[in-house]
Amino acid sequence: LVLTKGVHDFEFHLIVPAWVPPYERCRYGRTHYTITATVRGAGKNGRDVTVSRDLVLVQQQTPESGPLAFELTYNDTHESLDNMTVALTGVSLTVAGVLHLSLVHPTPPPMLNVLMVRVFVEQTYELYCTRTGTWEAMPVEKLKVWELGVPAPRKREMNHALYWEQGVWTAEGVQRGTRLGKAARSDVDVVRPLAGDVPSMPGYCIKKAVRLPDHARLRPSTMQGTRTRLRLSHAIGVEVLFSR
Repeated sequence: LVLTKGVHDFEFHLIVPAWVPPYERCRYGRTHYTITATVRGAGKNGRDVTVSRDLVLVQQQTPESGPLAFELTYNDTHESLDNMTVALTGVSLTVAGVLHLSLVHPTPPPMLNVLMVRVFVEQTYELYCTRTGTWEAMPVEKLKVWELGVPAPRKREMNHALYWEQGVWTAEGVQRGTRLGKAARSDVDVVRPLAGDVPSMPGYCIKKAVRLPDHARLRPSTMQGTRTRLRLSHAIGVEVLFSR
């Protein structure tokens, strides 16, 4: 092949194996790629011409390369909270993606204080030890996605009515005229009482769109079958902190 002077384009395809680990950067290690193209004898005095650039590989989580839907539901009777329905859903589960939280608590017990509702992600790193041939799990990182209310009191003397009323929902008699805590009353677009709609359900409901942490804190999960010495797994949950 003889090329004339000028610019020439050559189209080619490169198949990356499905088991190749994606680009990764975290406190425990890095996985990065460089792609290099070389033209033999195309340089000055017949020397090779080589060009390199960084390459970011991203794993597709579905066979069709489409979005990965997510759904977490709880609809049961808790021994302390009574009836409760919780749904956390999303059309595309991605880093910095949006999930929709729906919580309905229709009949809170009279002596129940709901201090906080929290959405969280637990991120676990595992490192492969070549000496022992085993995987070692690092300490789990618990990342906050969204929360409303106050945490559990750190000291016993803090566990009183003035502290309870800072939360989401209070026991009967803690406040006058309402059981909605100050945190709930400060965010009326997210929390509303049910009594106005259904008199037999004096509880409350929460509707909120929450965003997962960005790539600086949350890293993608490692797919099964990936050949790597650094893998990540995740768990998503909803917590309801309460006292009686």
